[in-house]
Amino acid sequence: MICMKKILCLFITSLLIFASTTFVFADSIDRQKSFETVEEPLNSVNSLPSFEDFQLTNETINNATTNELLDKIVSCPIFELIIATDNDYTHLIGVNVLRANLNFVDSFFNRDDAYLCLSSYVSSDSEYKINAQILLNYLIYTSNEDILIDPETGLPMYPLTTPNNSTVYALKNMTYEDHNNTYLDVSSQNSILQNAYNCTIAYSISPKYNCHSFGWYQHSPNTYWINYPDVYMTDGSYVQVTTPSVGDIVTYKVGTNLSHTGVVYSIDGNNIQVISKWGCCSVFIHGLYNNFYYDYCQATNVQFWHLNVTDEEDSIGPWEYEDLSSEQLLTLLLSNLTEDNTFIISGWSLAISSNNLINIDTLNTIVNNVRSNNILLDTFLNRTDALKVIRKCISDYDVNDSNIEYSFLRYLDDYINGELTYEQGIIKAR
Repeated sequence: MICMKKILCLFITSLLIFASTTFVFADSIDRQKSFETVEEPLNSVNSLPSFEDFQLTNETINNATTNELLDKIVSCPIFELIIATDNDYTHLIGVNVLRANLNFVDSFFNRDDAYLCLSSYVSSDSEYKINAQILLNYLIYTSNEDILIDPETGLPMYPLTTPNNSTVYALKNMTYEDHNNTYLDVSSQNSILQNAYNCTIAYSISPKYNCHSFGWYQHSPNTYWINYPDVYMTDGSYVQVTTPSVGDIVTYKVGTNLSHTGVVYSIDGNNIQVISKWGCCSVFIHGLYNNFYYDYCQATNVQFWHLNVTDEEDSIGPWEYEDLSSEQLLTLLLSNLTEDNTFIISGWSLAISSNNLINIDTLNTIVNNVRSNNILLDTFLNRTDALKVIRKCISDYDVNDSNIEYSFLRYLDDYINGELTYEQGIIKAR
C-alpha cells in the first residue's frame, strides 16, 4: 500500500512543495525620483492623439468598477503610443505620462483593489495582459515604501503578525498559474490523494493559501500563502506540548526542517485526527500519521504547539464552523462589520448609498468569488435554513434602515433568491 501511495504521489510532489528561498528589497523611492518628469516621452513621440479624446467624465469614473477602469486603460489606443519601447525604465516614465494626463488612470491607481485587479488580469487570456503587466510593475516599483519581493514569483510579500506581534511574510492571492499548475490538474491530484490516504475533504481546493497559513494564521477568508512560519514557534506565541488538545497546532518536520502544519481536529483516546491544507489541494481531515507529508516526505518529527496566552480568549477556528448553528454563523459574519458607513468583510467593500450600481449577475459573481476564499460565509450559505435565518434577522431591523448589518443581510437575501431587490447600497469586489 505504501509503495502504491508513493507511486501515485511522485508526479504531484511539485504541487505540495512550494517555497521561496530569499527576499530582496526594492529600492522604490530612488526609482521613483528617477522618472518623476513626465514630459520626456512626449518629446520622442510625434503626432500623438489628444489626451482629451480619451478622457472620461467624473460620473463615469465614479460609477465604474476597478476592473472596468483597467479595461479602459490597457485597451486605450494611446497606451501603446506612449509605452513605445520594451525598456522597463521608459515603461515607468510612460505610465507616469498616462497618469498625469488621463484622469481615469490616476483614479485607477488610487483604488484599494488596483493591485488585486492587475494580478488577476495578468493571469488572464486577454490580448492586453502585457499592458497590464507593465501597470503592475509600475505599481510595485512606485510604492511609497520599500516592498519585500519574492524573487521566485516576482510578487510582493505582505507582512502578517503573530500573536506576539512578530512579523511573518506571506504571498497574497496566489493563482494556479503562480504554482505552475491548473485547476483541472489540481482537481485530479486532489482525488488521487484523497483515495490514497482515505481522508475526508473539509474544504475545497485553493491556490491562495497553504498548510502553514491555514494552521498558524487561522483567518477567514484566507488569501495568504506562508512559506516560512517558524517565527510563530520562536517568538513565544506558542509553546511546545507533549499532550495535545483540540485546536493545537501540529508540525511535521524532516529532522528540524518544517515540512507541514496542521491543527488537531479531534481526539478519541489514541486516535488523533488532524485537519490540514495540502498544497493547492483541499483541506483534509486525516489521521495524525496518515498523510502525504508523514508518509511520502518522511516528515516524521511530529510536534504539538499550544497558544501561549495567560487568559485564552474564546476563539473559533474554521474547523469548528460545522458544529455551530446557522444563527451562530450569521452572528460571526455580522461581528466583522465596522461602525462607519463602509465595511470590509470576506473581501467585500460595501458603502451605503442611494444609488444601485450593480445587477444580480454582478452580485452573484462577487459572492461566488468570496465564497471560494471564505470558509465561514461558504459554510453559512450551504445551510438549508440560511435564508430563513437571514430573514428572521432582517425582521429585527426597521424597513427604512440603511445601516451596515441590514444592507449586508439584504444582499445575502437577494443572492440566495437570484433577484436584486435591494437598492440602498453599492457593493463591489475589494
